Amino acid sequence: MLEEWQKEYIRELMGTENSKGFRQYRESLVFIPRKNGKTALIVMLALAILFLDDEPGGEIYCCAAAYHQANGMFQVAKHVIEAQPALRKKVDLYKDTIYLKGTATFMRVIAADAKLQHGTNPSVVLYDELHVAKNDKL
Repeated sequence: MLEEWQKEYIRELMGTENSKGFRQYRESLVFIPRKNGKTALIVMLALAILFLDDEPGGEIYCCAAAYHQANGMFQVAKHVIEAQPALRKKVDLYKDTIYLKGTATFMRVIAADAKLQHGTNPSVVLYDELHVAKNDKL
């Protein structure tokens, strides 16, 4: 369950539009001390984008400096989906990818090795622990 401040952050980030009707915010950095709901916030933001954005062919990436950390976020997302039958029937779940049926939209965990990530066209990148990234290449 998200706390009220987390819900408000997602509403503000996702729901504020510019004069052309597009999302106002294209980038967001959140600084939260350890054990204060950062992973839950990132996961719920990713799931909101996956299920509510209606972008055919959307590419949502969970990234972190270490693969196991990015995969940790991704596994939480899978558990949330598995716990909700209404969401579960809308996706195909795999080891490192969640496909939204009928849309070609997916959410995937990737390693933080930029030279291995050619050919992607991300709609959204969720990067956990950005401050420990080795460089800005990814």
